[in-house]
Amino acid sequence: MSIPYKTLVDSDKLIAGAPIWVDQHKDSKDDQVRIVAALRIGSRVFQGLELVGRARLGIRNAYVSFSLLYRPTDNRRDTVRLGRIDWKPLTPHSNDHPNTPLALVGDVFGSHHHAFHLNWSVKNNAPLKALPIVEEICPDYQSYKELLDGVADLFRIGNAASLLPSPWPEDLFG
Repeated sequence: MSIPYKTLVDSDKLIAGAPIWVDQHKDSKDDQVRIVAALRIGSRVFQGLELVGRARLGIRNAYVSFSLLYRPTDNRRDTVRLGRIDWKPLTPHSNDHPNTPLALVGDVFGSHHHAFHLNWSVKNNAPLKALPIVEEICPDYQSYKELLDGVADLFRIGNAASLLPSPWPEDLFG
């Protein structure tokens, strides 16, 4: 059975439930946190379709990623990345994959989007592994709220901005 990846990406989605950030490595002193949100298409939670976020508590308002993933439930296939947004990464991304459109070749130093359509492999009828081709997000998101608006828009998740809490504790002094 062929998975309709393009349909999953293009469909309007909603987060199901109220996801929270959790320590990614509970037994270490690592400050990485992760959030996983199940997604609905229409009135149905689509099993295996998730929005996964990662952040570092010690790096406020930067180095955050959100990925749209499909985890097949039959355990015969690997997780398929359908899209990713990297907000204010610490290192540049190099667009050096052979399929990179000429206009996008080179390093991207700021926030970027691993878009489904840029990473689609007609030969494999699936996205390229690790989504190696990116497009710069311009203008860049200036706040976590703007990032969530981008997640809602680029991944078509209508309630992302209202249901994804900040990974950082609120600053009581401004």
